[in-house]
Amino acid sequence: GAEGCAALETFQGARTPETDPKARGALYGLTLKHGRGHVWRALLEATALGTRASVDALTQNGPKEDLALSGGATRSKLWLQMHADACGRDVIIGESAEAPLLGCA
Repeated sequence: GAEGCAALETFQGARTPETDPKARGALYGLTLKHGRGHVWRALLEATALGTRASVDALTQNGPKEDLALSGGATRSKLWLQMHADACGRDVIIGESAEAPLLGCA
């Protein structure tokens, strides 16, 4: 993905499945050959893998269902594919990508 550049996405502490408010994020494997695109890709990948950890914990004893995603990030095919690949599940988007806004209204 990011040519050896990787990230821990715990810049604001860890969440599900392991909660640790003192956890800190990091970039590693970073060299002079890496640019901002590599860093961005590493952060996206780390976030998708964080989603996988959460989904795995939530479905440990339950059904392995598809991922239902909503919000502005659903406009990115790359973002959706990263989550599908990381979680090993199909991604479903509802009729309205802005469903979170409808719930706030």
